[in-house]
Amino acid sequence: MKLDLKREHQIYRTKNGQRVPGVTTILGVLSKPQLLRWYASVERDNRLEPLPPNNDKGEPVYFAEVRRDKAASLGTITHARIEAWMLGDELDPDGLPADLYAQSIHGFDRFRQWFEEQGYTREGSQSEVQLVSEEMQAGGTGDHWLANKGWDYLDIKTSKATRYWPYGDTKGQCATYPRFYQEVHGRRTDRVWIVRVGTTPDDIIQPYLMTDDERLWGTKLFEAARSAYMALRELE
Repeated sequence: MKLDLKREHQIYRTKNGQRVPGVTTILGVLSKPQLLRWYASVERDNRLEPLPPNNDKGEPVYFAEVRRDKAASLGTITHARIEAWMLGDELDPDGLPADLYAQSIHGFDRFRQWFEEQGYTREGSQSEVQLVSEEMQAGGTGDHWLANKGWDYLDIKTSKATRYWPYGDTKGQCATYPRFYQEVHGRRTDRVWIVRVGTTPDDIIQPYLMTDDERLWGTKLFEAARSAYMALRELE
């Protein structure tokens, strides 16, 4: 399986061809105060280092942006490595940063071990399922649905360990994909797992099973975020 880190973001369209925002874009309107300390700490720790070059627009680039983009690429590679394995394939390292490809093995191995310990199999699974909700006028791509223990959804996260995890917007995202899936395919998701696999050798896996109440309030959070997102668009 090939991965192009420079490919454009997924575009979602309704049946009549109208472009709609993605779930993560909509949830981006929510405040994330836990990130403020991270941004501040990265800039503080790198204050004596040479400044990164300006971007293509001539704007200054901050150390936190460089770290964020590298982490995003590592997360994408880890996701792709897991997806390839779920499809019975392997991720081709050609064209990918060698250091990030090597580091992706940690999250991948943790996921695979947990997956097998749970008694899951890849037979009948669906990965990277693209969904568009006509009702909510939004789209999203769910990570993995598994068939052999009911109909379970697994959402893979590569974020760092923190006492705040899983965040509220993470629960909103992971509750919304199964809702979209039921609308599009007419099948209810029995269980929703948020599986933080991390990216470093000394990290641990953190599987989190959402309760029914969390799934309910997660979808309500998404609905509220969507209302705020649409209002902001009207005010631009």
